[in-house]
Amino acid sequence: RELAFVAQHRLNLLVECSAAINAAGSEPSLIAAALDAALAGSGYRRVAWLRQSGEVVEILGFKSSAAHESADRFAFSQSLIREAAAGQIARLTEDGPINYGQSIASLGIHSALCAPIVFGAAVVGFLYFDARGVESAVAPEAAGFCQAIARMCGLAMANLKRVDLEHRQRRLEADLTAAREAQQLIMPPNSGTIGRLRYTLRSRPGRTVAGDLFDLVELENGRVALSIGDVVGESISAGIIMASTQAYLHASLQRHQDAAQALAAVNRYLTLRCALNMYVTMWVGIIDPAAGKVRFVDAGHGHWLLRRAGAQPEHLPFPGGIPVGIEPGYPYACDELAIAPGDRLFLYSDGLSEQRSPAGEEFGRLRVISNLAQSPSVARDADELFDAVQRFACTDMLDDDATAASIEIMPSA
Repeated sequence: RELAFVAQHRLNLLVECSAAINAAGSEPSLIAAALDAALAGSGYRRVAWLRQSGEVVEILGFKSSAAHESADRFAFSQSLIREAAAGQIARLTEDGPINYGQSIASLGIHSALCAPIVFGAAVVGFLYFDARGVESAVAPEAAGFCQAIARMCGLAMANLKRVDLEHRQRRLEADLTAAREAQQLIMPPNSGTIGRLRYTLRSRPGRTVAGDLFDLVELENGRVALSIGDVVGESISAGIIMASTQAYLHASLQRHQDAAQALAAVNRYLTLRCALNMYVTMWVGIIDPAAGKVRFVDAGHGHWLLRRAGAQPEHLPFPGGIPVGIEPGYPYACDELAIAPGDRLFLYSDGLSEQRSPAGEEFGRLRVISNLAQSPSVARDADELFDAVQRFACTDMLDDDATAASIEIMPSA
């Protein structure tokens, strides 16, 4: 009858302990709840929550039924911890065959138990119990209770990690939303006129933060600079590089009034600040409608087309130069094209041409050219291409950042 009473008491304690441990909203509150539960139902006089890092064992929490005892005087057996680190409960008893250390014996410890706290496949901590001196021996069945508490702690830690990951995910999503909104502020309006240019722009981030940039800058004597770029890299860091590159290029174009000199300045700026695995492909040109020409530098970008009035779009390969942010002092040089009223320049990023279908096929440059050839006007060019890519991908959530801009030369007044 007495054994049945003890068993029922421990069962009731386990139910109460499970509720308290699972209600813990943080690691400190979990440790406190676990120590209270372990001391109440184990029969031991003291218990500690330990964590091992290499050879160092740290006491994260301690509780004793004697009010005068504190964690700084708590001793534990390294051998017992090593045994429990294998994932199984380890016990020390007076009649046991193993000597767990002279320091333990000198304290009069006659019974100790170390229960591993397992999270996933790893032992992340221990509940360590002991009884000393004249304290009564602990019943063998207490080990099962201690092991149950340790398992509850492992499950509770997994729940805390899950909740923490959910909080982090929500914060990350909020940060990404804020970053995308900030990026939209530094982009030009989606359509408009600047000097003798009429343009439309569409830009959409991929699954994280956009690393694409596009800008229009009005210069002296009716000239207009335009640029598109793609930061090779991912997430928020790419967005930061994009924003700083666009701001520095905007100022450099106004200062130098030349595409090659402006790119060289940006290149010097970025090589001091970009990580080794990050760089920016760019196309930067200055259109002079009065002179009927565009002087440009293709710095490793390659994604642009020219559609002359009444003709088909064409890709014009120019040697260009390397992306910016790789080699300081690289000598960029301008190429030149004749351009006339009614001609259109179409600039885009690789997020469109490299988008894959569900079968794994790339959209490709030929489809870009075909869609631009069927577009009725500069106002529809970018929209037509985005619509075609989304139909091809069977989704409106593209794999990478995507930007497209169409720029038409208007006749003089």
